[in-house]
Amino acid sequence: NGPAGRRVAYLDELHFLFVPEASVASIGVEAGDFHFVIEAEREQYTRYRFSRRVQSFNGKRGMAWLAPNHQGPVLRDPRMRHAVLAATCVDPILQVYTHTRFYQKVPAVMGAGPFATDVGRELYNQCNPQRARQLLQEARYDGRPIKVLLTAGDQPKIDMTLVLQQQLAPLGVDLELMVRDSAAYGRIRLDRNQYDATFNESSMVEHPTLLSHIPQSGISGWTSAEKDRLVSELLAATNHQQGMDIWRRLERLWYQDVVTVKFGNFFGYSIARQELQGFTDRPHPFFWNVWLQKR
Repeated sequence: NGPAGRRVAYLDELHFLFVPEASVASIGVEAGDFHFVIEAEREQYTRYRFSRRVQSFNGKRGMAWLAPNHQGPVLRDPRMRHAVLAATCVDPILQVYTHTRFYQKVPAVMGAGPFATDVGRELYNQCNPQRARQLLQEARYDGRPIKVLLTAGDQPKIDMTLVLQQQLAPLGVDLELMVRDSAAYGRIRLDRNQYDATFNESSMVEHPTLLSHIPQSGISGWTSAEKDRLVSELLAATNHQQGMDIWRRLERLWYQDVVTVKFGNFFGYSIARQELQGFTDRPHPFFWNVWLQKR
C-alpha cells in the first residue's frame, strides 16, 4: 500500500551519507559500500539495466518545459509565444533528455494525479511549422533572437534547448542560448528585460495553486486578471468536483496565454543493491517494510 498500510521497521538503523559526486555514489553501490542512491544519473540506466548486483527504480516525478518570460523583449507578444508552441515537437526533445523509461508525453499541466486533465491537448506537441509561420507574420517578427537563460553544467537542459533551436531555425527564428553560472543566472532572472525564456523543471505538486508559474512573481511572470479571479475561486472551492471545474478553466487559460511550452513528464532515477528488498517505486522514498537479504 505504499506510504499507507502496515509499516514494519525491519532495519535497526538507517545511515544517510552525503556524497557530492553522483558517479562516486553509484560506484559505491556496485562495490557494496552503499545500499541505495536516491538521485543516480539517469544516463547510467543502460549500465545497470541488466545488472545482477544493482536494481533500478524510478525516482521523483516532475515536468520539463520552456517557461516564456511574459515580460521579455520578444516573447511578451502572445503570438510569438504561440508560434514557439506551434513549432515545438516534443519527441526529439525528450529523446535527448533521457532514456524512454524516464519520460512520458503528457499535456496535463499538473502532470499526473487527481488534477490531471486533457485540457489544452490540441495545443501540445503540435509540430506545426506552417501555423508557426503564420503567427510569426501576424506578430511582425523582426528577427530578434529569443534568448533562453540556462545554467552552466546542466547539460540535459542545454541539449534539449539545442534541439528546440534546430526546430525554430527553419522558420527564421534564432534561439540564443544564454548559458551562465548559478550566480549570474540568479542576477539575470531578476531583470526580465534581459531574457525571453528559461528552461524549467518542476516537481509535481498536490494542488494547482502550488505551481511555481501561477504567481505574477513566478517563473513566467504571468499577469492576468482572469487568472487571479480563477485562483481565488479555486482556493475557495469546497469539494474536488467544484475545484476540478475551476481548474479546467484555469488550465485552458494557461494554454491560451502560453504560460509554458510543456515537453513532458520525467522521472528521477534511484538504484539499490540487489540484497535490499521490499523497496518500491515512489516519488518520495521510504524505508519501512524494507530489509536486507543475506547474501
